[in-house]
Amino acid sequence: MPPPEALAIYIRFLRIGLNAFGGPFTQIATLQHELVVGEKWTTNARFNRVLAVYQALPGPEATEMSVWLGTCRAGRIGGLAAGLGFLTPGTALVLLAAFLYTRFGLSPIAAAAMAGAQAAALALLCNAVRTLGRRACTDSTLIFIAVAAGATSLGGMHFGVILVLSAMAGFLTDRGKNWAGFGLIGGMAFFALMIFIWRTLTPPEDALPIIGTGANAGNGTLVEGLLSGAKAGLLSFGGAYTAVPYLRDDAVLINGWMTHTQFLDGLAVVSTFPTPLISLAGFVGFVGGGWPVAAVMLAAVYLPAFAFTLIGHSRIERLVDNEPFHATLDGAAAAVVGLVGAAAIQLFKPTFFEGTNPWPIKGAIFIAALFVVVRYSRRWTNPAVILAAAAVGMLLLRTTTP
Repeated sequence: MPPPEALAIYIRFLRIGLNAFGGPFTQIATLQHELVVGEKWTTNARFNRVLAVYQALPGPEATEMSVWLGTCRAGRIGGLAAGLGFLTPGTALVLLAAFLYTRFGLSPIAAAAMAGAQAAALALLCNAVRTLGRRACTDSTLIFIAVAAGATSLGGMHFGVILVLSAMAGFLTDRGKNWAGFGLIGGMAFFALMIFIWRTLTPPEDALPIIGTGANAGNGTLVEGLLSGAKAGLLSFGGAYTAVPYLRDDAVLINGWMTHTQFLDGLAVVSTFPTPLISLAGFVGFVGGGWPVAAVMLAAVYLPAFAFTLIGHSRIERLVDNEPFHATLDGAAAAVVGLVGAAAIQLFKPTFFEGTNPWPIKGAIFIAALFVVVRYSRRWTNPAVILAAAAVGMLLLRTTTP
């Protein structure tokens, strides 16, 4: 039985988690307003310094800050209680939505609603590229890294190679070896150009077969779920949206658990819930292999958020203060911006030009949603945009949905 203080911390963060709408910035602001400014769990200066550390590391910052605050209050058991309390409401809703989605499918009305929501979800992803880019690409070198990483990803280079090369480029340019750093960036861009030329000159009949048909839905294994969740959790530099390309690659392109359209359904659904977007791993895992795979993926994707604090935050803080290492992380973070942008580009075709719904209507929903999320940043913006797009989809796309 947990100690009374740990139970009280769990309930306190459960209440915060029930209201965790609006993405990581809003979630962090809520934590700071309620627990730092209001209840004086720590000082503002210390909170901001620790937040800067976690922003340089992978994983959802709001969850990591919850674990840290709980640790400050009652040690490791308090950190564990805080993190679990913060995540409980959103992950429960995600798993329930995935169960209903796979169990009952979509009626014509629901399919029309999801078609509208998919367009809005793609707008949220495009806005995430903009906001992530503003945070991660703070100079011309990092902008070049992001563009080269995105182009190289579209060309087909493995994301792991892209991250390593980008991190090396960030390290080398920070050490004054610009020729070597820009040589790596130029090599990535050259690879993308060669692939583009090859694909342009290759006859259509010789093209690679289309993958990601969802043919393996329900057949996912625990090992696949573990590897996919760990990849997303350990490589998501800069916020929860950065996990999207890794989850999409595994779910759609590698394991064949779902189609691009189904992945967008999950993205749209999770965007309306009070949870870090990285909880999308639960939806993906459930469609891929039911409750066991969903549980394993959620545990793996959130493990870094708990481990960094519960195992050795002081060592990580000293490491991040090391300038060369910080530059290496900056290069990797810039590359992730490019990877997210590439994922958004690859989702345009299935969103607008596959299925029976007319693309002009979905295009109009996309533009309107993008305008709203760029113009306004409030707690309810993202869920409100998704729900409004779903309502428009029901009204305007219903007659064309089979």
